[in-house]
Amino acid sequence: MTDEQLPMFEVISQDEFTKAQSTSGSTTKAKKYNTEDRTLTGWWKLPSFQAFCTVPSHEDVIRALKPEAKEYRQRYPVRHVFTIGEYDVCRDCYIVEADRG
Repeated sequence: MTDEQLPMFEVISQDEFTKAQSTSGSTTKAKKYNTEDRTLTGWWKLPSFQAFCTVPSHEDVIRALKPEAKEYRQRYPVRHVFTIGEYDVCRDCYIVEADRG
């Protein structure tokens, strides 16, 4: 047979089709991330997205930063955050563990 004569799809039985369409069980596992490593290196290993930090003590953490860092954070209030529990945690709050209460 030449390439033009080969069937484009493999014919399968109804049972194989039904089994392939089954939604019982997940085919992918949720990846677990290590949120115990509260270092800068640990932060960069997490997948983040841009949003506002929702940690209640976020403003206190920002006030404790050096003046240059504080000015930069105030100029750009949208930060890279990672969701931990109910909070979207920014890098500064993550490192000082402000999300843990």
